[in-house]
Amino acid sequence: MVSRKESSKKIFLLVIIVSIFMLMCLSTNVKAESSQMQVGYVDVKSGLRVRSEASTKSEIIGYLKPGNLVEIMKKEGDFYLVTFYEDNQQINGYVYSQYVSIPEKEGYKLISAAVITSSKSSDNRKFNMSLACDKLNGLTLEPGEQFDWYGANGVGKANKANGFKKAKVIMNKKYVEGYGGGVCQVSTTLYNCIYNLDIIPDEIHHHSLPSSYVTKGMDATVAYPAKNFKFTNSYDYKIEFEAFADGEKVTILCFKEAD
Repeated sequence: MVSRKESSKKIFLLVIIVSIFMLMCLSTNVKAESSQMQVGYVDVKSGLRVRSEASTKSEIIGYLKPGNLVEIMKKEGDFYLVTFYEDNQQINGYVYSQYVSIPEKEGYKLISAAVITSSKSSDNRKFNMSLACDKLNGLTLEPGEQFDWYGANGVGKANKANGFKKAKVIMNKKYVEGYGGGVCQVSTTLYNCIYNLDIIPDEIHHHSLPSSYVTKGMDATVAYPAKNFKFTNSYDYKIEFEAFADGEKVTILCFKEAD
């Protein structure tokens, strides 16, 4: 016959075992929720306000730049509660959901984004940007593989034979008509995308005049044959790019295979 003391011990042990099991389940659920957290990018022309609450009347606690990545924790009304990093510090805040895009690429994780918008672009310039993005879209680089703008995995020459039209280009510190005007906004957006990944270009050139659509020194001009744009995938995993133009806006995203 089991004594009351032995019975109490068994009940106590059972409570401990059940408690440990529940904690393990809770931990697993938290990890699962964390791994399923969506990653988006700021899809605006200039900057996006970060607020303390899900209201336009709440305090502004920071700003996000076009292309900045955010982890989306939840949605409250028209706002996302997001987390991001600034000066190595984690910040949580609310942003208007309309200005955050979430790419749908199953099996892949977004690791970098760049969004650059110009102004007063002609129809031919917009056409050239779209064509360059089409040629760049789907670019995949294995570890140690180099991208060459004029190589087999690049965009190629911005000439009539390659489908480009005439638009304003910078030549010898002057704006003139030339084939491929607008292509440099695409190469610049690609440069900003890899810059966020700390990939150092193997070859890069800047315009002879400041570009109106990007900070000085953050542009990447291409002009065959003297000015090429090259970089190498310095990571130990494959990276893949998506590129698309919408009017005067160029967006380039970089992905890695999800863990």
